[in-house]
Amino acid sequence: MNCREVRDYLPAYDEASVGPRSELVNMHLKSCEDCRSELHSYRELGAGLNSLATQTIEPPSWLLGTITETISDKVVRVAALRARAMALATPKFVAGGAIVVAGILGAALLKRRGGKQLREAIAEA
Repeated sequence: MNCREVRDYLPAYDEASVGPRSELVNMHLKSCEDCRSELHSYRELGAGLNSLATQTIEPPSWLLGTITETISDKVVRVAALRARAMALATPKFVAGGAIVVAGILGAALLKRRGGKQLREAIAEA
């Protein structure tokens, strides 16, 4: 195996793995300092990430206030939008909308009927 092929296996490399590829990677690592160095870097990175998993990191003191303030602003905006929507959904508004829809449907029906009567009159002539 060459370095390019071996480097694809290095992030998940384990000496205990058994198989033809593992043996080829092991042989290459014995003879290649660059790949051994890259493997060492991956292991250091893995150890660092593992240590982060067990650490408790305290957020900066200003962060909680900023988050709380942002959430409060959003809650106020949502409440204002909800109140506006409820004001628009008054019975008068709903009744007016129903009248408009009924008028449009009625006009469409009359137009359709009128068109039918006009076609019948033309056909009789």
